[in-house]
Amino acid sequence: MNTRIYIADTAALEDPVLYEGFYAAMPLWRKEKIDALRLQRDKRLSLGAGIALQKALSDIGIQQMPAIACGANGKPYFPKRPALRFNLSHSKTKVMCALSDWEVGCDVEKIASANLRVAKRFFSAREYDLLAAQSDEEEQKVLFCRIWTLKESFLKATGKGLSLPMNCFSVCPNGESIHFEQSFDSDFYDFFEMDVADGFRYACCLKHASFDEPPEIFRLDFQTGNTSPL
Repeated sequence: MNTRIYIADTAALEDPVLYEGFYAAMPLWRKEKIDALRLQRDKRLSLGAGIALQKALSDIGIQQMPAIACGANGKPYFPKRPALRFNLSHSKTKVMCALSDWEVGCDVEKIASANLRVAKRFFSAREYDLLAAQSDEEEQKVLFCRIWTLKESFLKATGKGLSLPMNCFSVCPNGESIHFEQSFDSDFYDFFEMDVADGFRYACCLKHASFDEPPEIFRLDFQTGNTSPL
């Protein structure tokens, strides 16, 4: 299988009939997570991520979602299927699911204004200098989003999450390549980025493996339940 990525837009889940139909099919742990959220927008995002995971599993022949457990820093995994890894992310109306043979992290973010104050606080000095050096506003916005999604995907792939300071490692895009530096462990990490011209950036990080070939990427349509390759 290697790695499969699914992306979807949750706008269709504003339809209450569609929402309730998908919600009814969720396992109890996902329903509890959805129910704990206050805003309907956040409920749709959590449901959408769950639907994407169900679809990803179904596509590799797993019709019933395995039991879920969480690691020390909150990252979910399948304890009865340790060789199968997944990660979920969402932003605004978009959801992302990565399913892999390797430890994986993923992140999606909407491209917005580059916030240099946030970058100064959370980015490494090398990342901040690269961002601040951009004279074109649009290029700076995209670069900020690229760095952020790459950093988030790495944090999630490590299993450490935000227990690992965001400025203790560096992920600097340079065209299509990425300059990566970290010293907290000796593991190998590799990155993959997606720009599907929808105003968002998508990033995925693998631990112990490289993207020798691009992952399989699918767009999931909640209205039809169908996927199309990207």
